[in-house]
Amino acid sequence: MQTPLLTASVDLGTALELEGGNAWLGFTAATAPGTADHDVLSWTFVPEPALMGDVDLSGYVDDDDLSILLAHWNQYAGWTTGDLDLNGFVADNDLSLLLANWGAGGAAAPEAIPEPASALILLLGFSCAARRRARR
Repeated sequence: MQTPLLTASVDLGTALELEGGNAWLGFTAATAPGTADHDVLSWTFVPEPALMGDVDLSGYVDDDDLSILLAHWNQYAGWTTGDLDLNGFVADNDLSLLLANWGAGGAAAPEAIPEPASALILLLGFSCAARRRARR
């Protein structure tokens, strides 16, 4: 089967009116006296508060999120694979939601960059040592 017969997006916190936001969750199915397969093919948990477009849940919307979304384009997916509107499928609306929040969130961790002053101090130290040695 390539296309799911049923796709549902449910905000459990709202639907169940959870006190404190905590609940146990399980899946069950029945077919009366007959037998059948009931498969949960995809399950996504998105912690609150989620930043719209933050597919990898890093705290900001950037090119990593875009890469994940595009890698799952036109596929059945969940939040962490690019389905931002939680309709079960990655498509145009998901891309629009990501781009609308591009750059949102905290700043990315800066890369370690050596200061130019460090190199200058080292160079000055070597030249002083060389002069001192030359005088002897």
